[in-house]
Amino acid sequence: MKHAFYLFWVFCLGCCCTHAEIVVYFSPSGGATDAIVREIHSAKNEVLVEAYSFTSKPIVEALVEANQRGVHVEAILDKSNERDKRSGMWRLVSAGVPILVDWKPNIAHNKVMIIDHSVLITGSFNFSTAAEKRNAENLLVIHDDPTLVASYLANYEKRKKLSDVFHPGDKPHEQEFDPEVWINNVLWLLGGAVLGFVLRSFLSWKARGHSGSA
Repeated sequence: MKHAFYLFWVFCLGCCCTHAEIVVYFSPSGGATDAIVREIHSAKNEVLVEAYSFTSKPIVEALVEANQRGVHVEAILDKSNERDKRSGMWRLVSAGVPILVDWKPNIAHNKVMIIDHSVLITGSFNFSTAAEKRNAENLLVIHDDPTLVASYLANYEKRKKLSDVFHPGDKPHEQEFDPEVWINNVLWLLGGAVLGFVLRSFLSWKARGHSGSA
């Protein structure tokens, strides 16, 4: 309880004293990808990435370019990327960017970039084509909030310790069995089958009715 109280006052103090610059973007087609690419291009020392879906070619290429000009780029990705040939993970691997796989959670759903320990990018926005063009998402680009950046850095290091370094040719991590997910999938399949049966029966009945009345 005392620890929680202390953290509350640290948070309040940080909120009162910070002069953070925060810019928000909304998708689809709200400029989020361009904003991320601009921040990567401005990186001088380091870009740390946490991602789930990772198919945005502009973002991936900006990371490759940053790596080529000497910026330390590192990414912690969800294990689904190991099986997805569309994933930008493969492009980063070929460019020599260190990749880690956050395989222990059911889904590693973080969408975060920490740039030069001073810029934080986060939100619901996946680093993907779908997030930019088709999905309703949000993205925050936060400058000059050291307290918040420190919290995200601590979590990044925590996830990194729990992740495996990816090497080409490694066997993909297996999806852990989740009874709730399995039940939901079965119900979804059964629901689709029942709906299909009802629709086919209705169309068949309607066709017979029309042929009979003719």
